[in-house]
Amino acid sequence: AVWVPIAELRPWARNPRRNDAAVPRIMESIRRFGWGAPIVARRATGEIIAGHTRWRAAQALGEAKHVGIKDSWLYTRGHRRAPSMAMETTKIRWTDSSWNPMTGCTEVSPGCAHCYARVIAEKFEGKAFPVGFAPRYIPERLSIPEKWKESRRIFVNSMSDLFHEAFTDAQISSVFDVMERVPRHTYQLLTKRAERLRDYIHDRLARSGQREVPAHIWLGVSIENDRFTPRADRLRETAAAIRFISAEPLLGPLPSLSLDGIAWLIVGGESGPGYRPMDHAWARELLAKARAANTAYFF
Repeated sequence: AVWVPIAELRPWARNPRRNDAAVPRIMESIRRFGWGAPIVARRATGEIIAGHTRWRAAQALGEAKHVGIKDSWLYTRGHRRAPSMAMETTKIRWTDSSWNPMTGCTEVSPGCAHCYARVIAEKFEGKAFPVGFAPRYIPERLSIPEKWKESRRIFVNSMSDLFHEAFTDAQISSVFDVMERVPRHTYQLLTKRAERLRDYIHDRLARSGQREVPAHIWLGVSIENDRFTPRADRLRETAAAIRFISAEPLLGPLPSLSLDGIAWLIVGGESGPGYRPMDHAWARELLAKARAANTAYFF
């Protein structure tokens, strides 16, 4: 964390630029430690006032002429802006950026109940999300990875599911065509629709003559409880160099889950209002499985 005295951060009505004293320290922290760790402020007594992430700090600094911080939380002066879905940064810790040539989805299993993407889409329905959280294909966003010159990990469709039944095979292919044409990035695809993923990849490889999906395109499935571990079987039936599983939100133990052929396992609990608690024993059991299978583990 980077510590910033609360006196430096509290807005001063007669001179808003007083807050500029904190800006170089925040930006230096971003350069040194990245986006994810907290920026916190404390009083002279040592009491911690609040915390935020460097990503949000950078977002605020980029949107405001003068940075003000109210009770140590960064905010921007003027109206609130809706998030850009061509995001160059993201708060998701296991990726670098998100790219959304599609938005919107519908529920298929209990893990969808508190979907963060639906909350965002409904909150900013209008300009950013003209149809709310209804599935929408946005071809003008297909060129975004080509504009990112430095290689990065890209979460594809963080606001949707690429294999949703509302999207045609041709639309899905337009996304895969970009990923294959711009191999300097690592693309991370995550779906709950494992059968369509398997079937689409089988047909695509048959048409192209390729043996498997290239190693810079990672294919993954979400599994929230033991009932849905067959999604991992469908993933194993998919010819891909890199396969991964997201057990997030983890809503129960996964005794039936096999990690054979799985390169990476993401584990995490649910967050936000009304979250369903995760038993840490479930995560420890998955850590033991990952070690036994030589699967990378991210918590």
